Amino acid sequence: MSEHTPENQEPLAEASQNDSVNQSRRKLTGTALGVAAVFTLASRPVLATNCVAPSAAASGNLSHHGTAPNCGGCKKWNYWISKSHPYKTKKFHDGVCFPKKRTGRANWGTKTIQNVLDNNNTGNSPDLANPVSREFAVTLLNIQAGYLPSEVLDEMKLQQMWNEWIDTGAYQPQAGVSWNADKIVLYLRGLQN
Repeated sequence: MSEHTPENQEPLAEASQNDSVNQSRRKLTGTALGVAAVFTLASRPVLATNCVAPSAAASGNLSHHGTAPNCGGCKKWNYWISKSHPYKTKKFHDGVCFPKKRTGRANWGTKTIQNVLDNNNTGNSPDLANPVSREFAVTLLNIQAGYLPSEVLDEMKLQQMWNEWIDTGAYQPQAGVSWNADKIVLYLRGLQN
């Protein structure tokens, strides 16, 4: 029996070592699955589906205290093309709307909000292929018509968003989060029905 004792001990030591390797693999696999779940949750299209303020959309906080705001009345750009609204005749870069700056991101010259709605994604000018300008115009019209609740986004906050994007090429709805033009468009479109 003493002959078998060393043989039995050796496989036990080997099995013990294999178990620790397997445990570490299990821990690594579990961690990887956890990280994958976090990435999956983080990649949900929060910006495109919720009637929340920019800071709440940026943080992914979709909960509401009390009654949730209703953005169901917000209209898309094709509604506003033919709909009458006094702001549509204002110059897009009028001080009331979106100030023009020298960054080259959007220069509509003396064009009106109606022109911005009509000319989006057409023509040879880079300014006429600027979906961000159209979404800002649509959102302004929705705010002015009372379709967008002020607790979600008001005119002053919309203009702050515009100014920050024009100045820097991005908007920071909260510290450490930056939205490029595509994310801004996604958020603003997410407010529309």
